[in-house]
Amino acid sequence: SHAFYSREIRVIRNLPEIHSWKDAQSFRYHTQPFHYSFEDYQKKEGTRKLNVAQVKAEIYHYGWGRPP
Repeated sequence: SHAFYSREIRVIRNLPEIHSWKDAQSFRYHTQPFHYSFEDYQKKEGTRKLNVAQVKAEIYHYGWGRPP
């Protein structure tokens, strides 16, 4: 579920072939030319999931912060 994301892609390589996908919590690598259109952002064909590595790091969401 994307409602809570304790394991989510947080850092990506700055490559023009990598774009956020759908709800912007996911990323995909475009294996075919990308045309910056809504249709290209939504399609799954010609894309693949990113290869990821799980690391032990704590990243705090701004919504988890406590008031000072």
